Parts: sequence; structure tokens; C-alpha cells
Amino acid sequence: MVDFVSLHNHSSFSIMDGLVKPLDLLQRAKEFGQKAFAITDHGTLAGAWDGLKAARKTEIKLIIGCEMNFADNFDDNVPLRHIILLAKNAEGYRNLLTLNKLGYDNLIVAFKKAIPRIDWKLLQEYSTGLICTTACGNGIISQLIMQKNNEKALETAKKLQQIFGDDLALELQPHQLRRKANPYTGAVDQALINIGLKKIGETLGIKCIVTNNTHYLEKDHHDAHDVLLAIGSGQPITSGQRLIYGVKDFYLKQTDEIVNFFTRWSALYNDVDPEFINKLFSNTVELADRCEFPDWIDPKYSNPSGKELPKFPIYKQDDYEDFLAWNKDAVADDAQYLRYRCEIGQQQKIDSGILDKSKLEEYQARIAEELDVLESRGFSSYMLIVADYVDWAKKNDIMVGSGRGSVGGSYVAYLLGIHQADPFKYGLIFARFQNKQKASEPDIDLDFPPSGREKVQNYIRRIYGEEYVAHVSNINTITPKVYARDISRTFEFGDIDRSKAAEIGNEIADSIPADVKNVTKALEEAPLFAEYAKQYPELEKYAAFIGGKARAWSTHAGGIVIGSRPLTGLIPVRKDVHGQLAVEYDKERAEENGLVKMDTLGLETLDIIKDCYNIIRKLGKETPAEPFDYNKYDEKTYDLIGRGDVFCVFQLGGMATALCRAVKPKNIEDISLINALVRPSSTAIVNDLIKVR
Repeated sequence: MVDFVSLHNHSSFSIMDGLVKPLDLLQRAKEFGQKAFAITDHGTLAGAWDGLKAARKTEIKLIIGCEMNFADNFDDNVPLRHIILLAKNAEGYRNLLTLNKLGYDNLIVAFKKAIPRIDWKLLQEYSTGLICTTACGNGIISQLIMQKNNEKALETAKKLQQIFGDDLALELQPHQLRRKANPYTGAVDQALINIGLKKIGETLGIKCIVTNNTHYLEKDHHDAHDVLLAIGSGQPITSGQRLIYGVKDFYLKQTDEIVNFFTRWSALYNDVDPEFINKLFSNTVELADRCEFPDWIDPKYSNPSGKELPKFPIYKQDDYEDFLAWNKDAVADDAQYLRYRCEIGQQQKIDSGILDKSKLEEYQARIAEELDVLESRGFSSYMLIVADYVDWAKKNDIMVGSGRGSVGGSYVAYLLGIHQADPFKYGLIFARFQNKQKASEPDIDLDFPPSGREKVQNYIRRIYGEEYVAHVSNINTITPKVYARDISRTFEFGDIDRSKAAEIGNEIADSIPADVKNVTKALEEAPLFAEYAKQYPELEKYAAFIGGKARAWSTHAGGIVIGSRPLTGLIPVRKDVHGQLAVEYDKERAEENGLVKMDTLGLETLDIIKDCYNIIRKLGKETPAEPFDYNKYDEKTYDLIGRGDVFCVFQLGGMATALCRAVKPKNIEDISLINALVRPSSTAIVNDLIKVR
């Protein structure tokens, strides 16, 4: 059996072009007897973490790479071609991450997407530790061959050889793709390209390799993949002006299939000898052997603590000298500074009459309990960081929400000013926020007005550094409702009438219950969906393949991470079409990499409140004093709430409005109860509460 390593493969992180999860790819590669396997997604390293986890599970060596967009220079009209870069070691991976980020620094926007680009200068500067291969029919040399520009093709190969030396390989691919140029791709004739690359390899002494260029798992999955391409292009399945592969060859092939392809090729072209065919395969193994198992994808490789949150800069604080005097002979670290801030905050609340001095012993016990948990989990700096930007916002006339969620149970957070709910007064439990058994990171939802949120985020960047702060990403998936609309449009339901297709798609989508998140389940639980599937079988045919797949990246506007090290070179980062820096991981993956998400959420209600305050002041009247006296009974306000006149009141819309009318709240506790009862887990007891009221 011929040894072979597949060095060019796309996972589902090649969004709207890859149909297979990294784990499924590596499991199949293991079944085929491969010892290593490369993931080379289009313009992203977002699949690196999932790929590493899959490699550890399957014991297949992952080779992490990226199929990047290359331009001779960054002039707007320079055509883009593809190039693949594979990381051999930790230094190569850092360079790959850096090129990925710099590619986004030089992005163009096409088809409403951010397209990152690299050029010769960047390639030269960050080539150490990398293997370069020449990619697909749209590749850096392949397109020059297609244009019959043989002189430039040879010159390009020479330039790559000067940069990468023996770590350069020319990709020949085992398929018969022939397609015309369209807005998404140049013209491709793979047979012509294979011949041209072989000649260049012989002329310059550059090794040739065979690559599979996988986009889906089974040959029979071609049609589903083509549907995915059509959806991603926003074009009907019949359109010629979209990305089309045309042949059913882009599945993960067994080695024997590829050997047979090139054996037939050898017979067709008399100048192709068996030794050349053997080298195509053995060269892939040689390149794979140069690559280490990529444990360095995991930040814990260079930081065994697994914690990437920075230490709060206590020495920069205005009260640092006071802290040192208070601290005496103890270690001046973030944990001690948090203890100091708690004591100061508690004394201020006692002096102002907010807290009862007679309960000091109880307060102290609660502080000790919470700090024991926070310190054991390494979250002292986290609490201080959040308190700092909340305090900065308040001092800079940016409203901050009073607080919501499980953090309300933290007395420490109350003393720091992160929220305004006295846990003792309302019987709130700290363990719901954090405890020693809890595996997840802390999650404090903080609300800022949209007019001020960016200022808060810019403050965080100033304090910790631009290279240390980024948004987290969201992966928008093809939900049942999205699937219904996409398939209806793609197959032009309604006799090739696009407006009719949109109407049918919307009708099906509207019939799917909001809590149904799985497309195949929607076929069972949405009768209209199932009924249309009888008329349009495509609805059911592609449900298992397309449903749930990633449709697009989006940037979490409020979710940011702060690193203890520069993020570029540590984990994959990107820029979106608006120029915002984001890690190429969602919240869960970011946290698995040691990062903690900070939620700086935008709440329009706060802008409305601020506008109201400004109007009140213009009328010469006083605005309510803070902190508010929630025990004061405001009859007119509660009458409005009891009538359901709560338009624009945060979290009292929808079902909560009906509960306001039924309960007719008279105090803040009643409103809190109403808010809790609209949670899905509480619906069974709603009627019982109304009866009691």
C-alpha cells in the first residue's frame, strides 16, 4: 500500500464551502490508514482548536495550515490567487497566526465578506517554520498557467523557491475539473494545470505532491455541497454566476483511488513515469514528517496555568500608596488589593447608612467566604478589572445598568460597585455566581448605553493595549427558519418566481416553533414544513447536511476578551468588514483557550433614561438621586406598570407585560418576581402565583 498524507483539506470552518467537521475528517483519515492529516481552511485558522481536539482524540497528527488569498501587491485591482501555508513547529504557527491577522489588516470587501490578503513582502517576512504549497486551480501558479503566462508562472515558482527552499511543493490534484471564469473564480482546467506544474517542478527541481482538496466526506455528498455553495453565493442552484465545482471529485478519497487516478494519467501522458507518480505520494509523507504534533495550538503549551487574563495593574491605581499602608507586611498582589477594596467599599456603605454596622460580623464572614472562592479560582483580577471599567464609565458620565444575572449574589461585586443589589437584603446566593465546583468562567452581564459602550471598550484598550483586547466571534448557523428560506430561494420554489420563493420560504419559516433548533426535528414538529416537503423534496433531502452548518461569522458587539499576552501569535484573530478586531473563536472556544469574555452589552433603555434626565434638567427640575430608594412607594409609577404601560421598559415586555397587569406590582420585589416568572423554567407556577396575588 502506498503511504500518503492528505495536505489540502477544508472543514466546515471554510464557511459555506466545507461540509465536514474537523473530527469527522480526522476519523475518516484514520480509517484510511493515514498517520497525519492537514486542515487548510479558506482565509481562517478558526478550525485550529477543534482540529487539535480531534487530533488528540483520534491520535492522528494534525497539520494545521491555511489556504490564504495572495496578491502581488495591495492595489485594489490586483487579482487574488490562493496559496497554502502549513505550520511545521511553534514558530511556524506563530508566523501563520501573524500572517492570518495581517491578511485581515489588508482585507478587501467582496460579496459582502471580508477577504484577507497577503503579499510577497509579508510572505518573505513570516516564512520561517512554514511549508508552502501552491493550492488549487485558483492557486498562485495555477492561474498563471491557465492564462498561458508561462514566463510569470516560472518566475513566481522561483520567488517561492527562494523564500521556502525545500519547504516548497507544487500541488497536483486528482480530479478533472474544467470550469469557466465567473465573478467567484478564474477559469480552471486541472489536467492542464497538472501538466504545467510538473514541467515547472522538473525545470526548477521543486518537488511535486498530490493533494486531495477535500470539501465533503463522501462522493454522494457532492449535491449537498453544491447547495451549500449556492446558498453562500446567494444565487439559485441553476445560476452560472456563482461558485461551482462541477465534478464530484472533492470528497475525502482513499489512497488507492488517488493512485488509480494518476496511474491512468501516466498512461495518458507517455512522459509520466511510475517513479514520478510514486514521488507524488512519498513527498507528502516527507513534508508531513517535518511537522510536529501541534500541541502549541493550545496556549497552555507556553502557559501551563491555562489562564490568559492579565493581572489587574494595582500599582497604577490612585490609592496604591494607601493600599500599601493598609497592607503592611503582606504580599502586594491582586488578591490582597481586592480585599482592601472590599474593606474600603464596605466602610463607605456603612458610613453612608446603606449597610447596618451592627451586622459587621455577618458581612465579614460573607466577604471571607466569597474571596476564598474567587482567590482559589484565580478571579481576583477579573473582579477588579470589571469594577475598574464600571467605575470609569460612571465618572465619565456613561450610565451603567444596575446589574442583572447571577452576579447579583456576590457581596464582593456589590462592594466594588459592579451592581447595586444588596445580597443580604434580597437573600441572593453567591454560589450561583461562583463556587469551587463550577467549571465555567465568571460571566457578568453589564449594560451600557450604545452611545457610550465604545468609549468603555476604548478605555479597556488604552489600559491593557490594543494587541491584548479583541471581540469574541459568533458563528451564525443555519437554523430551521434560515434553512427554510435558503432552500426555498436556492431551488426557486414556486415555478421560478423569486418573489414566490421568498413568500413560500417565509411561510414555512413562520410555521416553525421558535424552540425547534434542529432542521430534521422541524420536519416532525412543523406540519406546514412537512407538507411543503412533499411538494418540494429538496427541503427534506438536504436537511441533515445543510441544517446547523455555519453560515457566517459575526462579531459579538459587547463580548470582548483581554489577554495577558498579545493575542496575535497566540490564537487566531481576524478583522470584520467594519475593522473590528475579533478572535476567531466563539465564547466557548475562547474560554477553553484560557480567555475570559467580558460582557459590555448595549442597552438602548439607558440612552432613553439619560435623554429623559436631560429633559428634566432643562425644565429646571431635579433628577432622582442615586442610589435609588427602592422602598419608596411611587403610586403613579406602579399604577402605570399595573396597567401594562411598560413600553420600552427593559425586560418587562412580552409575557411580562401580561403578568404586570395580572399581579399589579406594588414594590421592587414584585417586579423582580415577575421578571423571574417569565423564564421558561417558571411557566408551570405562573398561574398559581396569580391566584395567590
